[in-house]
Amino acid sequence: MENYNIEDVVMIYGHKAIIESIQNVENVKSEIQPNKIYVGKYVNKKGYSDGTYRKKKIYTPQNDELVILCSYNSIKPYNGKYYKHKK
Repeated sequence: MENYNIEDVVMIYGHKAIIESIQNVENVKSEIQPNKIYVGKYVNKKGYSDGTYRKKKIYTPQNDELVILCSYNSIKPYNGKYYKHKK
């Protein structure tokens, strides 16, 4: 299992991105373990979120840039090559 940290270069949804922040948010299924939400910024395209997760602002992007919010399962290691999801 990979361990991702802030400023790591990774693949999110098949696109190269940099992890900007890691936020713990309330887990509706378990009070014991919070959900980890990763905030990423695509290297070559705009994201889709202003930092709002379930109607709560969890991150404020710099310069009003759009970011990506995702779970651990949506992140893959960056291997130096771009790739797209297989259909």
